[in-house]
Amino acid sequence: ERKDVVGIITTQQFITLTSDDRILLKVLEGRGLQVLIIDWENPKDLEKCSLIIFRSPWNYTSKIEEFILWISSLPANICCQNPIAILKWNCHKKYLLDLERKGIKVVPTVVLDRGERVETIHEVMSKHHWEMVVLKPAVGSFGNDVLLINQSISNKGQMKHIQRLLDDRDMVLQPFQSSVRSLGEISLIFFQNKFSHAIKKIPCHGEFKVQGGKMES
Repeated sequence: ERKDVVGIITTQQFITLTSDDRILLKVLEGRGLQVLIIDWENPKDLEKCSLIIFRSPWNYTSKIEEFILWISSLPANICCQNPIAILKWNCHKKYLLDLERKGIKVVPTVVLDRGERVETIHEVMSKHHWEMVVLKPAVGSFGNDVLLINQSISNKGQMKHIQRLLDDRDMVLQPFQSSVRSLGEISLIFFQNKFSHAIKKIPCHGEFKVQGGKMES
């Protein structure tokens, strides 16, 4: 029956599911639910689902306008476990500014709108007395196009690369947290407002990004 069908939203790259998603699949099927794997770009079985869960549609970052349009036009009779408003809000890292306004402590963040100049980075660093910063896409994943920049950008090749990124999309500038290299990043996982567990991600030696590093739980 339709009421028993759950859709896991992913993309073609992960149509066989990530290791985490396979655990979810096993749990759902163990509860007697029928589960369909839905590629958001080719959601041919979507109408069979009564509930959908967004798990790994990770290519949305390169197709953000299409993704926003798709989630905005989902059928009203399909329950979305992830609220659409939250999905939209969470796509762009300017949500960090909203958290800050609500009194939540975040790494200081400056959003650089698409079309900004490289010189703006120097100005922001000088204004805030930041000696080293991380520049990252405001809509991004997997550490793609994330750069570590010191106080003076003098390499012409690097300047051209940074300007291409700024011309292409919104970017986010943050002071580099050196503790990430030694202590890593910690993600706190909550279910229904209750703490479940934590995951520590530690970069590879000599790296500053945790992607591809070691994970501990």
